Amino acid sequence: EQNREVFAVPGSIYSGNSRGTNRLIQTGQAKAVLSVDDILEELPTPPAGAPSQGQKAAVGRTELSGEENDLIRFIGEEPVHLDTLALRSGLDISVLLVLLFELELKKAVRQLPGQFFQKTILTK
Repeated sequence: EQNREVFAVPGSIYSGNSRGTNRLIQTGQAKAVLSVDDILEELPTPPAGAPSQGQKAAVGRTELSGEENDLIRFIGEEPVHLDTLALRSGLDISVLLVLLFELELKKAVRQLPGQFFQKTILTK
């Protein structure tokens, strides 16, 4: 109705709370989002001269916020579970998820199935 893209994260078919988003996806009114890449694919292509994917992957610690730098110390090349990150960092899950999402957008970490996260950049 408002001429905008609609995205929805699918939920469990057994949960009544997921009925609305699942229906939007089923009827084609929303695009299913399974990862941050699903949203990034829909964004317009960057203008000429913008950093390439390879350049983006070379993000350094200086481009991360202080909280993001603190958190990424607890994430290694081996996958680590969300609960383990919460214990190691002492952060509330809601704060942790926001920081992890920001790190995903910066291509510094990637989310794996089962709420596992893995570092994708080299840090000092």
